[in-house]
Amino acid sequence: MFSSLRNACISVEPLSTPIMVSRALEQFAASRDIDLLPVVEGGALKALYFKDCIPFILGCENGRACKSYLPSEVVREMPSLDIRAGEKASMEALKEAVKGESSLALFAERLFLGIVPLKQLMLFIHKNEIKEAITLNPLTGLPGNYSIEKEFERRVGREPFVVCYVDINDFKVYNDQYGITQGDEIIKYTAYVLGEACKGHFVGHVGGDDFILMLPESGAAEVFQRVGATFDNRVPSFYSERHRELGYVTAKDRQGVIRKFGFMHLSMAAMVIKEKCNFQEVTASLASLKAYVKTESKSKGQSFHAFDKRKVGGKAS
Repeated sequence: MFSSLRNACISVEPLSTPIMVSRALEQFAASRDIDLLPVVEGGALKALYFKDCIPFILGCENGRACKSYLPSEVVREMPSLDIRAGEKASMEALKEAVKGESSLALFAERLFLGIVPLKQLMLFIHKNEIKEAITLNPLTGLPGNYSIEKEFERRVGREPFVVCYVDINDFKVYNDQYGITQGDEIIKYTAYVLGEACKGHFVGHVGGDDFILMLPESGAAEVFQRVGATFDNRVPSFYSERHRELGYVTAKDRQGVIRKFGFMHLSMAAMVIKEKCNFQEVTASLASLKAYVKTESKSKGQSFHAFDKRKVGGKAS
């Protein structure tokens, strides 16, 4: 499948360092579809990005900068894909290019074939229906932001359904106390709890400790109660014996004040979608409810959920 990218490849002769501004300008003008030029530096193939050259290219107006050489720091690493590599390595290369919104250098083992422009790269991704695989969250394996919005678009305007925004109270405190590795375990545990409670329904991972659920209106409240109870029951085991005995963790808050923090719980802010709207409207409408749910959860010392009774962009119902 990845060998078909060769058809979208543009042949570009690599530049050598040092690079004169005028030479870079000529090359970019000759290859308008690409945002980078390949550069040979120290025997390695790197990249000169157009956006990094803009200050120097603009300086050409005075006639002197065209005779200047670009500083070495504007030459950077670039995403590359070997069409003979395995699927896993190829997928990682595509992820890197999409994340950096960059064109891609194409190789056949050590032979440089050319550059695949970002536009052509995105067409290839959509044609081969691998966008969702690229946007899976690497930690949880759950669908990321692209897939979340696509799922919302697929559901909206049909049967009523619930969108629920889930995050973990005081996750940062735990992460700071126990380290990133243990913090990742909490994220994975949360993904597991959500996945088990919402089998057959959509669970997405926005990033960090933020998740999105989409499920039918009927039975949604019971699902949220089950999620909260399961999470609260197990989460103390992620703390040390000393912290379990105390029932809290002492740490600095966001203002730098040292205080006591209870164990983590889940905040779940939900909304029933009954009419056409866009995903951004929903997340904006849920913003105030998320703050309320988080406050209630902390005051009650347990996971908590609530529904926003408003219509998106409308009056209360």
